[in-house]
Amino acid sequence: MRKMRLAAMILAATMVVPVAASAEEEPLKVGFIQLVDMADAVQMHDAFIETIEESGKNIEVDFQDAAGDQPTMATMLQAFVDKEYDLVVPMLTPPAIAAATTCADIPMIFMSVTEPVYAGLLEDMESPTDMITGTSNRIPAEISLAAAESLSPVGDKKCAIFYNTDQVNAVATKDGAVAYCEENGIAYEEMSYTDVNTALQNAQSLDPDEIAYVYVALDSTIANNFNQVGETLKELGIPSYTAADAMVTGGGAFSFSIDYAEIGAMTADMVLQWADGKALSEMPVERVEDFTLVYNTDVLEALGIAEEDVIAYADSVEVPYKAVTTVTAN
Repeated sequence: MRKMRLAAMILAATMVVPVAASAEEEPLKVGFIQLVDMADAVQMHDAFIETIEESGKNIEVDFQDAAGDQPTMATMLQAFVDKEYDLVVPMLTPPAIAAATTCADIPMIFMSVTEPVYAGLLEDMESPTDMITGTSNRIPAEISLAAAESLSPVGDKKCAIFYNTDQVNAVATKDGAVAYCEENGIAYEEMSYTDVNTALQNAQSLDPDEIAYVYVALDSTIANNFNQVGETLKELGIPSYTAADAMVTGGGAFSFSIDYAEIGAMTADMVLQWADGKALSEMPVERVEDFTLVYNTDVLEALGIAEEDVIAYADSVEVPYKAVTTVTAN
């Protein structure tokens, strides 16, 4: 099913999903855009479309995939403006920031933006504007670092914090990790990058005698291309605690995950409320609050970390857990 959807995107840049179109009235037109396609994006997309379809409302969704290209995304957003769409739904932080400028006169319900305030979209998540609200996928850095300190304590070493300086959500997540380290007396080193190659070079430069573990901040670029970084850290014997479960299937050791299908459906529900006449200012930003500890059994075995210790930790903090193995990127 995933391959069929991707093939359709290659053949046509636009996917228009009419829902219960009526001859008597014009449908509400929603521009739905993503920058990067990955497993989490597929879950959000499918749940969003399914929820809209099941509602039976007269809504037409124009889905656009920029395939990782920023100029293409800018062109697609401008097309939403030119076509005078009624609403824009950008998935993840970079499209939301771009849409806030290009589509400034179109109401926005963003999907899965980590830190809407930090990104400059809102001043207060509880008090959105008449033009912008949405859903957040924030997974606090502190819960990952608390797990790291239980399973791979720093001791007299340091935690290396990887983050992408070009992504607002990565910088925000990094800042949360730094704050936790400083509050808890954990020695740390910030290591920035702007692309996967630089992140790999950072990993290759680490000394396992000095670094106890790596925390990787949320970043859609590296989340979809983590294999080389994950393999390097595994070979060095350094556990990685990541801010996205896509990195764990890419060879990371641990992450806390959320149900991205739930975020997609949650965003669609907000669209349906808007379609019924509810003002965006009356809909605070919604977040998924339930987390699952995800761990990679291939990596744990290589690092010598006992799976039963991981399960015992998950039980101690009362979160469900899920074991995965490494999936090599195509």
